[in-house]
Amino acid sequence: MKFKDLPEKRKEELRDKWRELNVCDDWYEDTFDYAKEEAAKFGFSLGNIYFSGFWSQGDGASFDGYLKFKECDADTLHEDVRDVYQVLAEAYGLIRIVDGDATFYIDVKQNGRYCHENTMDYSFDWTAMSEEGENILESKIEDVEEALRDYARWIYRTLEEEYEHLTSDEAIDEYLNDQDYNDQGEMQ
Repeated sequence: MKFKDLPEKRKEELRDKWRELNVCDDWYEDTFDYAKEEAAKFGFSLGNIYFSGFWSQGDGASFDGYLKFKECDADTLHEDVRDVYQVLAEAYGLIRIVDGDATFYIDVKQNGRYCHENTMDYSFDWTAMSEEGENILESKIEDVEEALRDYARWIYRTLEEEYEHLTSDEAIDEYLNDQDYNDQGEMQ
């Protein structure tokens, strides 16, 4: 017997069971890997990514990592990540105007028991910059921090989209349609 031949009540029972099973083991790892790959393109070495979700106040994503900014082709970045990159590139470009080969480094740490974009601390390292370069970076700190929060928001949206896909009737039915069932509606 096939899934389509089962009574609707049994179909719903199987969907509910598999909906939870479909997101019980490391379902988020591909999204984490993707976020780390995107970040690496502009010199951001993401360490751990944290999240809670998806429908409570305070849910979100945060991360820790280390940014040593480098230029990249923005067209290779996910559309939502390009704005983050542009803010960082602008700060980097202004610093290089006054300091030639200087760059900036940012250490990001997740802080506290919650994990959303406002639970990260930033440490800027500008030891190799002139005073003018430091002043430029200081004037851009809020923009840079907001861009990194935007990156955390993008990670969270991507996780939420993946979760919604994996728990959708369509995704569950795709798996269940490939199985065989006995007369009692149990998988064989």
